[in-house]
Order: sequence, then structure tokens, then C-alpha cells
Amino acid sequence: MPSFDLSKVGESVTVHLPKTNILDQEAIQKFAEYRNDILKQLKGVIRHHG
Repeated sequence: MPSFDLSKVGESVTVHLPKTNILDQEAIQKFAEYRNDILKQLKGVIRHHG
């Protein structure tokens, strides 16, 4: 799996998931881990839009 670098994404990110994927408790926990990793990367970063 390629690494994810938040500094190289734009204003938003689209994730495509096959309909065959099942969202279970394990998947929800993994999404929470991804969210936490992203928030750690954002800590101390200030973005100005305008």
C-alpha cells in the first residue's frame, strides 16, 4: 500500500470503496486510527485560505 502524505493532498480527498466491503467494528476502529494519524500530522499546522 502506498504511504499517505497529508501535505500532498488538496482541500479534500475522495475515497472509493467497493460495495462488497463491509463496515464492521474492526473497520470502524481502523478509520479511527487513520483519523488520529491525520490529526497528529495536522498538529501545529496553520493553513490560510483566501
